[in-house]
Parts: sequence; C-alpha cells; structure tokens
Amino acid sequence: MKNFPDEILDAGRIDGCSYFIAFFKVVLPVMRPAIGVVAIVQFVYSWNDSFRPLIILTRQEMYTLPVILGSFAVQQAVVLYEVIAAAITLATIPMVIVILFGQKQFIWGLTMGAVKA
Repeated sequence: MKNFPDEILDAGRIDGCSYFIAFFKVVLPVMRPAIGVVAIVQFVYSWNDSFRPLIILTRQEMYTLPVILGSFAVQQAVVLYEVIAAAITLATIPMVIVILFGQKQFIWGLTMGAVKA
C-alpha cells in the first residue's frame, strides 16, 4: 500500500471523496488480491505453526492440532500409523477449504505481481 499512486487518491479527492471513502472505494478494491494472498499465506502459516504453541502453551488441553499430531506418536508405546494418517488428513481439510474459497484472489494476486506494467 506504500507504493499506491498518489495521483489516483488525488483524483478521488477531486471527485469529492473523503480519505475514508477513497480508501474503501479506490484503494481497497485494487489491493484486494494482495490482501487475499497475505490472508491465505498467514492462515496456512498459523495453522501449521507448531513451534510457538509448544513453547507458549503450558497445558495439554490448550495445544493446537499440529502440536497434538506431533506428540501423538511420542506418547504411545505402539505407533498407530493409520490413526496418525487419518488425523493428518482431517487436519488438512480446513486449509483446503480456505484455499478453495480464496483460490481466485490467490491466483489473481500472484499473477498481478508477475505482470510488468
């Protein structure tokens, strides 16, 4: 948003827009693909983060899903790979849903950065 052209904002102000309206009517629609890409990447990063919750959380009831899945094999004497594989498959469903819903914004945002103006 730092590199957004001031001329476009000036044109909005000449048309009678306040800063607030110019932001929501001009800047936000142009920046929507970039915001979508950042939101998807941040969600996937946060969903897969297992190091920070392992350090911060003290009770097992508060552990996140990746921490539970990582510690699942360590806590049992017999490792049930079928159960771990099924749990990992179920854990990926929210990420797949978010990516499917944000796929249009994600692809649009990535290709906008690749096109030279």
